[in-house]
Amino acid sequence: MSTKYKCTKCGNFETCIFSYMKKHIDRKNSCMKLPECMILSDDQMLVSTLIPYCNNIQQITNNDILHLENSNIIYKNKNELFDEIDRIEKNKIKCCKYCNEEFSLIFLLKKHIIIKCFYMELLNRKKLKNTSSEFASSSQSFGKNVEENTHFNNGIQNSTYNNCENINNTNIQTLNNNNNNISFFIGVNNPIPFDDEWDLSKIDESKKAKIFISQTMYTNFLKEILNNEINLNVVMDKENNDYCMVYKNNIEKYIQMKSKDIFENTMKKLNCQLLDINKNDNGSFDEIIEFSRRMINKKYIDYQKNENIHNGVDNLICSIYDNKRSDALNVAKKVLKNKDKIKMNGF
Repeated sequence: MSTKYKCTKCGNFETCIFSYMKKHIDRKNSCMKLPECMILSDDQMLVSTLIPYCNNIQQITNNDILHLENSNIIYKNKNELFDEIDRIEKNKIKCCKYCNEEFSLIFLLKKHIIIKCFYMELLNRKKLKNTSSEFASSSQSFGKNVEENTHFNNGIQNSTYNNCENINNTNIQTLNNNNNNISFFIGVNNPIPFDDEWDLSKIDESKKAKIFISQTMYTNFLKEILNNEINLNVVMDKENNDYCMVYKNNIEKYIQMKSKDIFENTMKKLNCQLLDINKNDNGSFDEIIEFSRRMINKKYIDYQKNENIHNGVDNLICSIYDNKRSDALNVAKKVLKNKDKIKMNGF
């Protein structure tokens, strides 16, 4: 039986040796994230990467990692998890040190720890730490002595630890039971494709007028554009500033694109749409319209020809997109989840 590990995040790296996968995960320059991984949390990507493929079939399902949605606690403690997996392999262990459950195969123990028990252990620790801090703070305010506090907190911690596993088990079971009730996003409005013009319908005339008399008309215009959810077609990558995700079209959905190209295309589109607004301005004096047109073109020419201005504007655009990253990511998650639901239901 052939066994190998595949990196869920990039989809490119494969190896039969666990230590090689650890090095890949720990690399200084993180691998590039696939567009479809935008809907996965750091923990979901890590866990699915650590569960191997046997004869090209992975021993994990989406249900198995549903409880890790929006979680990164395992990823933050991944080196401890790696050490435990190595210890199990080296000593041929079949008993979980966290919950004492016995397994017939080493693989089943590792799967149990990676998917569930290590996560629960980390939650237990976090719960105990928070409880300890709360009681320590409370004891200081009431002036209790150190020995009384230590005895009291230890009692609370022991009680919390005994109950926490039952609480976590209940939460995970509830999440799994609710899996079939995930919202069906057939009615999701996809964002405007990145290559198309933005929707300006929510920018009123007074805001447009303020933009034209501003020294930072391009960046102010972009901020107003991105206040409309349908225009959120760029998702910045928090780990790799050289590439971003952009919404391509209704077929390809999201694709990777160089940040440099995104910023340059953004400026080109801003220039075109600013000129369109200026051309259709019927409420201003001709002299004002002409002056605005010249300023729109001058700023764009300066951006194209002056390297310092180019780099400075790119940084501003990057910051604006980054400030909208969370909102754009939520839009992307809805789109990609809807895509998966359509496939599952045979549309």
